[in-house]
Amino acid sequence: MSEVPLDEVLAQATEAASLAVWPHVGQGDLVAIDQAAVDAMRESLDAAPVAGVIAIGEGEKDRAPMLHNGELVGRGKGVTFDFAVDPIDGTRAAAVGQPGSVAALAAAPQGAMFRPTQVAYMEKLIASPRAVGKLHLDMPIAELVSEVAKVEAISRSSVRVAILDRARNHKMMQAVRSTGAEVLALPYADLSCGIAVALGEANLHLLLGIGGCPEGLIAATAVAALGACMQCRLWPRNLQEEELLARMPMSWRTIRSAEDIVGTRDLRVVLTSVTGSELLDPAREEGSLLRVHTIRISSAAPVRSEYRLLKRVG
Repeated sequence: MSEVPLDEVLAQATEAASLAVWPHVGQGDLVAIDQAAVDAMRESLDAAPVAGVIAIGEGEKDRAPMLHNGELVGRGKGVTFDFAVDPIDGTRAAAVGQPGSVAALAAAPQGAMFRPTQVAYMEKLIASPRAVGKLHLDMPIAELVSEVAKVEAISRSSVRVAILDRARNHKMMQAVRSTGAEVLALPYADLSCGIAVALGEANLHLLLGIGGCPEGLIAATAVAALGACMQCRLWPRNLQEEELLARMPMSWRTIRSAEDIVGTRDLRVVLTSVTGSELLDPAREEGSLLRVHTIRISSAAPVRSEYRLLKRVG
């Protein structure tokens, strides 16, 4: 079996998902978008010369098509990798033809990834490497903003905080605004924005709020690979989820770092644009080809940003 670098395997899978979704962009059919992305990513991974297991997949909380938790992928022998997958992050953005959708995939050594499959959501805090050891998830908002301003050497009014625009986060959004900091209200997804914060891109300094666990796992892989700052805690939606979490050996109230979630070695994350994001330029048609933007992040190599032309289908 020929050797293919793991980051290339991941890029082929995210680009396959982006390509499959493209004919559905702006058509309003969320299920068709999810199904196209899942089918394409699964087919690409199953054909790859690797052996992995889906540690966590997006779709369960929405009862959408998904790569299932525990599913084995690849043609290799013996499971050697954990994968966290989000074949299409920002499904609704793609459905309405707005910026905010990407295909994403993360890999870590087998057994390294935390698997919060009992619940769908977690509280998140992400900041740049300069903030490591300086921030805490339970800090008062005013203190968080002041500390971020200090480590980034900017005024409090210049701090830009990305928060997923959901009712569960609205009180936090108002608290951030009351400090004089700016809130970037994310209408569709928080994964790309969290990674942009860790990279110091898009003039963003902090990501806060409650968002999905699969996106949190992928973001944590990128954050750990980059040596950036992240803290998170599981967030049960109801008493049933609290009871499920109560059976865990460690309290669900435990605050975890990115390194707690995925370790520190052999980490890789790849994202490919569909309608684009704070981090990625949108895909665009060039004749019979689709030009996509892909970013590769690794704990063992510099960040790589590239544009590739893919043969359109349909």
